[in-house]
Amino acid sequence: MSCVCASLGDPAIVTLGDEGTAPFSTVHQRREPFDSISVVQCPTCGLAWLRGVDDSLHDVEVLRRLSAEELAAIANKDDWPPDLDTYDVMQLCREAGVRTVWRDPERGSLPAGSMPLASMTALWVMADIARQRPNTTVTALAEVLGLDRPTAAIIAEQAVQEKGVSIRLRK
Repeated sequence: MSCVCASLGDPAIVTLGDEGTAPFSTVHQRREPFDSISVVQCPTCGLAWLRGVDDSLHDVEVLRRLSAEELAAIANKDDWPPDLDTYDVMQLCREAGVRTVWRDPERGSLPAGSMPLASMTALWVMADIARQRPNTTVTALAEVLGLDRPTAAIIAEQAVQEKGVSIRLRK
């Protein structure tokens, strides 16, 4: 079995089901409400990764290499780094250079480096983000969702009216 660690970025965004992290084994599991966060380890090189999974909306996992000190704090004191506690997968994907592409699943393959959101509507995703971040701005939502501001403003107004979320609609 070959090691995949060298081929992964830090952080790494991996679509669930890809074989990229299949050989990793879970060595520590966080308790609720953070039970989607764990420490996984490569059986080949022994490298430990902080792993956050979002299988409810984005079907991705976010991996970040752990230092020896962070791993010891988790193992000995159940003291977890907070960086995935409230992570926004779309923001992390954007920072890692993964583009969000809104498209119809019937239209074929996606551009390289993109994250498909074919089963979700921009309205639903925007409302979900606004629930997590009340009073967020249209500009911030446009940036995270990879939309132009005028399009984001139209969707934001609809989200406020139909989904009852709080979004600052004016600059």
